[in-house]
Amino acid sequence: MCFQVKCKDCKKASWAGCGMHIQSALAGVDEDNRCSNWRKGGPCGQKAAGGADSGASPSSGGGIFGRCMNLTNSQVKQLVYISVEMTIIQLESKKRRKRRKKKQRFMAKAILPLSLFVIGCIYYFFFSSMSDELETTTAQEETKKTLEVKPKPSPVDDLPKTLTLETSQGNIVIELRPNQALESVQYIKKLLDSPKPCKGCRFYRAEQRGILQGILHKEDIPANEVLGKCPDDVEEKEKCHGPMMKKGMVGWAAGEGGPDFFIDNYDRLADWWGHDHTVWGEVTDAESLKVVDSFFDLPRTKRGLTYLDTHVPITMK
Repeated sequence: MCFQVKCKDCKKASWAGCGMHIQSALAGVDEDNRCSNWRKGGPCGQKAAGGADSGASPSSGGGIFGRCMNLTNSQVKQLVYISVEMTIIQLESKKRRKRRKKKQRFMAKAILPLSLFVIGCIYYFFFSSMSDELETTTAQEETKKTLEVKPKPSPVDDLPKTLTLETSQGNIVIELRPNQALESVQYIKKLLDSPKPCKGCRFYRAEQRGILQGILHKEDIPANEVLGKCPDDVEEKEKCHGPMMKKGMVGWAAGEGGPDFFIDNYDRLADWWGHDHTVWGEVTDAESLKVVDSFFDLPRTKRGLTYLDTHVPITMK
């Protein structure tokens, strides 16, 4: 820290405390630092040197600055010490500022990647958790939808498993075969669901203990016209509408789709019919087969075909 003082005699300004002439101020012999009036023998110099202009060092106390500024040596020393201390303080302050700036630059360089790292971590964990949550929610919704979506019912599921023909001779239980003739079993279901009585349902023909024939029909239900399915193992597909018939099988008569039907009661395979008939059911239990046999003991008349003298009504269940 430098400050300016003036000589009381010559009023000329001099700089003190800057530390540039510390040794001269202490020794009091540096003639170059005297004011110009002192060197020229002016009032200041006359007072300081006792009227001589020899250029020699003055003998009075105070030194150069003491003479020019009317200061004693102790005051000059004090100013010098203050100047030195202030200079040291300034240097240390500059060093601190430099260190602070350096530290700030370092912190700025260090904080930036650290901040980016922290932000990246937050971003990752936040969006990762959101993504996991979203995936979990989506999976739960899909699972819920899967559970809620009911499988489409198979056409066979709603169909009856058996058909019971109630007659005066006894009951005949027929196991239905929708896998062989789906439309025929659907027709049977329509007959069962119809509230109207089956006035035309009856047995009317009993042929040589081999064929028991009847009819299943209601006025409000259209007759079935769809024939059965040909078995996969049959090579000749023409006129193939079902399996080769054996005892107990039930199919539509005359190779058609109904409503006349018959129960095969032959003891051997009816291979002479081939695969002409649509088979939609089968009588498998012994009691029902006995009831079928009993129809051939009823009064019959042969008129080309053998018919029952009295038709036997059928009630379906």
